[in-house]
Amino acid sequence: MKKRAAALFMSGIMIFTVGCAQGKDQTATGSVEAVEATESAGAKTAVNARQDGSTVDIDLSERAYNVDFPEYNTSYDYKEWDKNDVTYISFAGESAEVKGKDAGGVKAEDGTVTITSKGTYVLSGNLDGKIVVDTAEEKCRLILNGVTIVSKDGPAVYGKSAKNLYISIEDGTENSISDAAEYTAGDDDGKSDAAIYSKCDLIFNGTGTLNITGNNSGAVHGKDDLIFRDGTYIVDAVDDAIKGKDTLQIYDGNYKIEAGEKGLSSTNDTDEGKGDLYIEGGSISITAGDDTVNSNRNVLIVGGDLSLSGGDDGIHADENVLIYGASVDIKESNEALEAKVIDLTGSDVKANSRDDGLNAAGADSSGAASDPMAGNADNIIYIDGGSLYVNAGGDGLDSNGYIYLYDGDVTVDGPENDGNGFFDYGIEFVMTGGNLIGAGSSGMLQALSDSSSVKCVVVGTGYKEGGTEVTVKDKDGDTVAAFAPAKSYQAVVFAGSYLQDGKTYEAYVSDSDAALGEITINETVNIIGDVKMHGGPGGFGGLEGPDGKHAPEGKHAPDGKDFKEGKPAPEAEPEN
Repeated sequence: MKKRAAALFMSGIMIFTVGCAQGKDQTATGSVEAVEATESAGAKTAVNARQDGSTVDIDLSERAYNVDFPEYNTSYDYKEWDKNDVTYISFAGESAEVKGKDAGGVKAEDGTVTITSKGTYVLSGNLDGKIVVDTAEEKCRLILNGVTIVSKDGPAVYGKSAKNLYISIEDGTENSISDAAEYTAGDDDGKSDAAIYSKCDLIFNGTGTLNITGNNSGAVHGKDDLIFRDGTYIVDAVDDAIKGKDTLQIYDGNYKIEAGEKGLSSTNDTDEGKGDLYIEGGSISITAGDDTVNSNRNVLIVGGDLSLSGGDDGIHADENVLIYGASVDIKESNEALEAKVIDLTGSDVKANSRDDGLNAAGADSSGAASDPMAGNADNIIYIDGGSLYVNAGGDGLDSNGYIYLYDGDVTVDGPENDGNGFFDYGIEFVMTGGNLIGAGSSGMLQALSDSSSVKCVVVGTGYKEGGTEVTVKDKDGDTVAAFAPAKSYQAVVFAGSYLQDGKTYEAYVSDSDAALGEITINETVNIIGDVKMHGGPGGFGGLEGPDGKHAPEGKHAPDGKDFKEGKPAPEAEPEN
């Protein structure tokens, strides 16, 4: 992506910069027959073949991981149906009227409709019962043409056996599927657990609307591949809403999901190459009691507009999270994004969390548990273009290993307690481009590593209420950066190409006319005011401010306020 002179206005931020650097370009090229990951001349490229036939080559040359994207299959597309080549099933209560081409392959008894022959079945009316698809190795397609299915026991649609089961939503129709609140014996030897439950590949397509209610547990559970091509889905589940085992893939459509536990999830953690959760587009809104998006392998988001509110993680992967060219707004979470590797490329991400904002953690390459005190080179946060805003109650950007900022506008409203930091890394934080602001407590304060090519200024302000603006000016009195943190804070870090070697800058806070101090840029990290830097892994060791003063034991702000509570603290004992 081309780097640019930045003018960022977000949550009270104003940055004025000059100069720019050349970044990396990600380009879309012609189509390919298959999705592949290639490595040539030392440059890794993940080739993403999209549903529209285009291909995006995602440059992973500076990444310590590689991923394979799923191949888009044109069989996922909605196919128009011939009225003379389908079977019609119309429902009224527990009865069903069957007519058309494959009528002999349908058995209806006591509200249970069993389909045993391959073909296309057009469903309409109201069924008090369930649909069972049992076509062995043959394909089956259900056209929802204004149908309501309410199961009295077990799932409402059960894909018992088929090569592929397609559920197509007819344009202009509204359809509803819901299961029973309690199951007796259940299907699949009592293992079925969703309103739509399938043991075979399950593909949704069409442009109509489908309401799915999981009264017992889940709304949709695919035990193989689970694919959503397009359509509108209103989903409500007491447990996990939409769950695929081998993969969950979403290419387009509109989704409003309410889940008691997880919103979207993919669960296979034993078979090689399976368990990914892939999103290419669509508008997705999720409110969940647990993780809103979860994979036991990788979460790959290469487009789309996501709005997420969760009781636990916003987006969680056991391996890698890649967000490329997407818009993601995590409104509520415990931790907003968590994985071994988090890669945000050309995306606009907002991350609100009660604990850590971005958390790169997990086992190392040997499978051993990560030791955040020692650092783990396998845990990395990459930020390359776009924008990132983090509002975290715990650490803002937290990596047990590395943080790399190549390009983009990054702002972190960090913690108000001294046990966390707005940046927390175990090995290095390397910045080579873009713009960075971080604010919050100073008890575990870290800034950039010396290997960064961008300069930063750390402003120690003492305790300040949220909304108090910090401004950095050059010697001509021109503002080069300004930020009003959303919460109370003790320190602010500014970094970007607008901070130039050999030039002198002053810092001010809006509640005072006097400058906090000035600094001439000659190091990677330059300090104005009273602050203690903790530059080592885990936030230990480091550099004191110019006058050697810092808060006693990192607990009290210089003005005698208890930072964690934001209130005046008892008189601190003098240091010896």
